[in-house]
Amino acid sequence: MAGTLAHRVAEIGHSVSSRAGGGWRIGFLVAAALGLVALWIRRGVQESAEFTEAGADGPKGAERRALYRANLRNMAAVFLISVGATAGYYYGTAYLPQYAQQLGVVSGTESAASMLGPLVLLIAAMVVVGRLADRLGALRTLRAGLCLLAVATVPLMLALAHGALPMWLVTVVYLTLIAAPIGLTNVLFAQLFPVAVRVVAMGVPYTIAIGLFGGTFPLLAQGLAKAGHLTLVPWWAAGAAAVSLAGTFLIRPARTAEG
Repeated sequence: MAGTLAHRVAEIGHSVSSRAGGGWRIGFLVAAALGLVALWIRRGVQESAEFTEAGADGPKGAERRALYRANLRNMAAVFLISVGATAGYYYGTAYLPQYAQQLGVVSGTESAASMLGPLVLLIAAMVVVGRLADRLGALRTLRAGLCLLAVATVPLMLALAHGALPMWLVTVVYLTLIAAPIGLTNVLFAQLFPVAVRVVAMGVPYTIAIGLFGGTFPLLAQGLAKAGHLTLVPWWAAGAAAVSLAGTFLIRPARTAEG
């Protein structure tokens, strides 16, 4: 998130030519530095007693494989939920300024400037969503967020395209909508699996979904734009959110090898 903010600041402060000459790397450098800080913080955090016990006397071999099989349904849920979360994040934070430029509603500098406040607001919205999840339940809050994202994405972008809503307002609303999928998924996913297989069972489908549907989102969007189908981009994002909503209904309590 901080890397994205740094990238948007760089877009405002530098010309297109200077960004092409290397300014685009600023966001990655900030993210790399923060990654090192995260590693330093992680080194000082003690493991939970549950995790320590599982590491010492946890299942091995066939018993561990049985745990993975017992939790395949939740692994599928992680994959499906991550599809909409990552597509929404990439659309809202990476591609939306370019989408607005291609629609002709803002200039490049205006679109970059319009992202700064909403990105900060997204962080605040994630905190609010976390508080709601504490009161209402993480799964219920996530479903509500995904439902709103699936229903509101296309109308929002149509309003932007027809000049009914300004870029800054569309950005604020859309990033607020993705706060639940972005802010809650990691916490919820960790609760779906026994400690002995949690990292792999959660991490593998999560990473595959991000690679397939997040990292490729800008490429897909540009392809649709070049083919003359720019207006299909929000439909893709909305459809991904609907897939994630459906994925939440696969969730079952974490299962042991015996079921």
